[in-house]
Amino acid sequence: MSGVVTFRVWPVNGRRPWVRVRVFATAAAMRATCASEDIGRGLRPVGGAPYGITQGGRRGREVATVNLHRDHLTIEVVAHELLHATLFWAAHVGLRLWPDGRVHVESEEALAYANGRLMWTTTDRLIRGGLVTGDDLCTDNP
Repeated sequence: MSGVVTFRVWPVNGRRPWVRVRVFATAAAMRATCASEDIGRGLRPVGGAPYGITQGGRRGREVATVNLHRDHLTIEVVAHELLHATLFWAAHVGLRLWPDGRVHVESEEALAYANGRLMWTTTDRLIRGGLVTGDDLCTDNP
């Protein structure tokens, strides 16, 4: 896969606001793009070797950009990053998840890791138990 695959997803049935999802060919390409964008916005780039990066605080109808890469594209990583995007969406629409109204990074990371792990273990058990197939997990929920 060369280049970047980009698409939009909506937390509420195709209604605004949306989340942009980008899938890069490599982790290095993802990190370089995100670092360049963050520096341009006056932010400190994410360090280390993340499996995914969610950038929030977007303008207009886009509340977050979820950045993933083909080197580590798993249900656990996708669920983790989408939880970050969900929290950005919640703040955008006025939901208060913390008593002081602020997002606490440590709490958000703990929630995202727990959510990712729950998604991975649940889908793994569902598939191995013969209850669903991978295709079943990708069908639309009416």
